[in-house]
Amino acid sequence: PEKAIDKAFDRIREIEDKMSINKEGTEVDEINAKAGEEFVKVSDDTFDVIKRGVFYSKASNGKFDISIGPIVKLWNIGTDYARVPSDNEIKEKLPLVDYKDIILDEDGKRVKLNKKGMVIDLGAIAKGYAADEVKKVLTDNGVKHALINLGGNVYALGSNVNG
Repeated sequence: PEKAIDKAFDRIREIEDKMSINKEGTEVDEINAKAGEEFVKVSDDTFDVIKRGVFYSKASNGKFDISIGPIVKLWNIGTDYARVPSDNEIKEKLPLVDYKDIILDEDGKRVKLNKKGMVIDLGAIAKGYAADEVKKVLTDNGVKHALINLGGNVYALGSNVNG
C-alpha cells in the first residue's frame, strides 16, 4: 500500500504542477499570462479539466464559471494582503468573466482566453478531478478500501472494513 500511496501523491503533485493558479509556470498560469494574445498547448489532463469546466459553466448558464479568476484574485486570499474588494473593483473586473471567451482547440489540445486580463481558476473543479485520478491510481495498485480527502473533496473507495 505504501507504493500506491506514493504514486497517488505523485499524481496529485503532477496535477497541481499543471493546473494551480497559485504556482508560477503551470499550464494554467501560462494560459492566463497569454490571455487575449495566443493559444497555449496543454496536457491532456489540463485540457480535459478546462473542457469539463466550460461544459459545467455552460450547463449552469454561467452560475459556475471557471473564468472567475479576475474576481477571486481581488480578495488576495492566502496572502498577507487579503481583503474585501469594493463593489467598484468587482464591477470593473466583471467584463473579464465569461466562459464563452474560453476557446478550445480540441485537435491541438490548445486553449486561448479571448480577452487580455482574463484568468481561469480551476480550483472548484481540479480537486475533484485529482480525487478521481487518485482513486484510479489506488485501484490500479490493488487498493480496495480508502478514504480520499483533498481539502473537502472526499471520495470513499470500497467499504469500511471495520463495519
